[in-house]
Amino acid sequence: MSSQLPVLCIGLPDGHPAIDSHPLAQGPGVDKAQLHAKLKVQLQAMEKSFDGTPYEFEVFYTGPDADFEERYLAKLKEKKWKALVVGFGVRGHPGLTEFFEEVVNMAHKEVPGVVFCFNTSPDSSLASVQRNLPTAAA
Repeated sequence: MSSQLPVLCIGLPDGHPAIDSHPLAQGPGVDKAQLHAKLKVQLQAMEKSFDGTPYEFEVFYTGPDADFEERYLAKLKEKKWKALVVGFGVRGHPGLTEFFEEVVNMAHKEVPGVVFCFNTSPDSSLASVQRNLPTAAA
């Protein structure tokens, strides 16, 4: 059994249409291909940033798809998650407000005591977890 603290991160999968319609993806001069490439690198770096930490970090890429509730409920029941990081791709998109509420409310109901963490970008995820789920080794 791992002595690491289980942390689940919810984010939009690469190529999800909500990424292109996100407020951060709007405006003059935004190159969608560059945006996706940068996001992919940032997400890989985010996952790597948890290596060697006291956290067992796992990302659950999903959007408000038809089978979301069933898949998310199964993921929430996989382990005793200590923290849930909700990415800004979900939180910062006005069109995903109800989905964001569902993510938080389901976790609140199914995982009593879970700590909610909110990053400002993928590279601030570890700092968010450390801030909200501190450990002596963090």
